[in-house]
Amino acid sequence: MGLEVPDDERIASCYDYAREMCQRLFPEASADKFLEIYYAVDIPYRPVDGAKEALDFLSSSGVMIWTFTGARTRELVRQRSIQAGIDPSLLYLIITGAETRPYKKPHRKAWEICRREIRTSGIEPEKALFVEDSLENYHRARESGLQAVLLLGSPNSRGYEHHVPPEDVLHSMRQLPEFALRRY
Repeated sequence: MGLEVPDDERIASCYDYAREMCQRLFPEASADKFLEIYYAVDIPYRPVDGAKEALDFLSSSGVMIWTFTGARTRELVRQRSIQAGIDPSLLYLIITGAETRPYKKPHRKAWEICRREIRTSGIEPEKALFVEDSLENYHRARESGLQAVLLLGSPNSRGYEHHVPPEDVLHSMRQLPEFALRRY
């Protein structure tokens, strides 16, 4: 459809490059120490505009809400939810980088683990809708047999609306309830 999803080897090389750059910039610190410092920085989390309202509506409609995030821990996801004014109990399933380690999105193995976690939780993977702002993760979710939509408006998704079917594009999280209810 225009852009090629990088293969797993290329994705892994990006992580290797990032680790190498950290070691060059901070030669006295290990990559693990750098990550520890990076994660210790408390950056306030701001949700995508309309996310709280969309999640509240879907939850009240009986939709099981799940997330697959690069965040390290479920507790961090809960903390970010609270910062964003979102009740963390709305999240039926939280899949983090801890569950997919050593793989991260968009690696295929990470998506295989995600699909397995979804199935184990009682959600039918074929009915699981993944909202993503990264074209690579949109494609990986689809390859994994999940329903996926590309959310426009972030730096990760600019200019990509022509690389996915129009019915798989959301211009705003405010469109999500209507989209999900129409699709299911």
